[in-house]
Amino acid sequence: MVINTLLNKVVDSINVGMEPESMVLDRYLSLWVLCSGTWAGDDFAKLQEINITTDEVIKEYQFPTKEASPTCLKIDALGNTIYYLDNGVRAMELTSGKLPVSAMIADPNSSFYKIGINPVNGDIFVTDAVDYSSQGWVLIYKSDGALITKEKADIIPSAMWFKLRLN
Repeated sequence: MVINTLLNKVVDSINVGMEPESMVLDRYLSLWVLCSGTWAGDDFAKLQEINITTDEVIKEYQFPTKEASPTCLKIDALGNTIYYLDNGVRAMELTSGKLPVSAMIADPNSSFYKIGINPVNGDIFVTDAVDYSSQGWVLIYKSDGALITKEKADIIPSAMWFKLRLN
């Protein structure tokens, strides 16, 4: 839905893929929407770029299988690289023109749940929900995917917030 925030009114709608899951705005003021397909695997997941002036989908990347279930779209502070979870952390330069074929951070022994990008230095924070009933982890990686540290968290760690110091 396109909402005029001054009038608090829906003014238009944009057709996107099934189950839009998350969105980010890039440095060129394009809106990227990650659509996870359907939970039953009836439709392909898609990553779509939308021109916010015309409200039109201008690029669409379809995931290769109906089993793909990408989530948690994020963007770096410069608005050049998008990240999402899909069998690990995947990174895509906006100018690449194609979805990444492999994960930049893969850990088959983890249950990656959420992701956050430090807006100051580009570090990648990933939560591991472990078994969804015991304490999880927050893993911190450099922007190149090298592990920095691993910190114990509470059960099913999800939301992350980066507090920026103004001094």
